[in-house]
Amino acid sequence: MLAIKKQSEVKSRAKNVVDPTSGGDLRKEAIRLMCPLNFDELCILYPYRPMICRLHGIPHELKKPGQGTQFGPGCETFGHRCGHKSYFKFDRTSFYRELAMLEQAVRQKLGFAGKIRKTVAEMILSHPDGMGHGAQSQDHA
Repeated sequence: MLAIKKQSEVKSRAKNVVDPTSGGDLRKEAIRLMCPLNFDELCILYPYRPMICRLHGIPHELKKPGQGTQFGPGCETFGHRCGHKSYFKFDRTSFYRELAMLEQAVRQKLGFAGKIRKTVAEMILSHPDGMGHGAQSQDHA
């Protein structure tokens, strides 16, 4: 479990991310702010990070039914560090398919039919105690 002081800082950072981005959603603007779990360019919950965080920035392919294959170029940092290397085919389709099946099973078990579309910051703030249970870190200070 994260130390109380670190939890408070994460909650404050999450609020600082959610407030400016909520208006951007209404205006259909992409507002990019650093994740509230990123401290000194490192994720404090790195071993427990969600799949989207694990795959972020990597060039990829995704096959959507009826839409063909979509290509994601990766982020600027990845391009800067690895752009000189030849393209390695990374197809996310099977990962997303498995995730969709897991999500469907959880929704069915919980009887939840609503839409889930939250950023990490929104998830932190929407949890009753402000942080997810079970999230652990080396940081106990």
